[in-house]
Amino acid sequence: MRRRCHVSLLRRARNHICRTPGLPETALGLFEGTFSVFPLFDFPELLSHSAEEQYCLHWLGDPLSIGLFREAYKIPANVEVKSDGPDDGISYSDGWMPFWLVSVVEGGIRFPLHPLLRDCLREWELSPCQLLPNGYKIIRGVVRLNEILEINLGVPDIEEAYDLCKSAEGNKYYLRLRVHRTAFVTALEDSNKYAGEDRVFVRGAWEFGEAESSTTARIPRRIGVPPSFRQRREFPRRNRWKMNRDWHEKVRKYRGHHCRAAFSLLGYTPHYKSFITSRRVTGIDSVLPEKTSARTPYRPRSTSQRR
Repeated sequence: MRRRCHVSLLRRARNHICRTPGLPETALGLFEGTFSVFPLFDFPELLSHSAEEQYCLHWLGDPLSIGLFREAYKIPANVEVKSDGPDDGISYSDGWMPFWLVSVVEGGIRFPLHPLLRDCLREWELSPCQLLPNGYKIIRGVVRLNEILEINLGVPDIEEAYDLCKSAEGNKYYLRLRVHRTAFVTALEDSNKYAGEDRVFVRGAWEFGEAESSTTARIPRRIGVPPSFRQRREFPRRNRWKMNRDWHEKVRKYRGHHCRAAFSLLGYTPHYKSFITSRRVTGIDSVLPEKTSARTPYRPRSTSQRR
């Protein structure tokens, strides 16, 4: 029985790695010889809401899964990892920092953190678990666009296109596309409802790389409140920041990676069924799956029916 559970766990981990494009081949190499007799299969339970809410949880189920998780997402040896305990809140005790697990699996977070991600959290005065997963996809998508298009979009550029808004869930925040702006990253999940509440705790050199100075201002280790929009805009004005329209035009015209779709830029397989769509992005509808909503379309009543 124990052997059967062990094999089932390995199957699930291997299946997740194989279904996620862009993951390192070294992660698959861990399974060589182990699954030579087991075919790759899909998980029908991922279609249910309860499973969607926990579809990443198997990564941290036991020490073996955590080892595969470290290998798949290139977590260095000087960064400790532990799973989310049943009694763990958003706690910062003993040097541990919580992150949304889906933000690592889908949101592109890698350790140590990318400078642009650090700048965003620091300037918005947010701890990592206060920013909802779609925000990480936008920031890491901007990092990928900077690499692909050889540009250098920063925090002011993100704030030029998106508003930082408070969620109804409490001290959590999300990025909302501003009116008459072009979305840097498309095909985002239309709700964080099924992103799950699972977290991964890290400790050690998760924030700065070896070549970086740890004396740089750190991201908050507490629940924070962002400055007002006017206060956030004051900093780039003092530094005489000016939007580079050529960079924004390059992003707008870029049709690669399925019109800048998050799952293509960040290399993951989307498990959700509905996306945030934008009329300002042409061609995106051709790469999105059809919505499965069962609601009947609105039809205006006739005059006799209204009476």
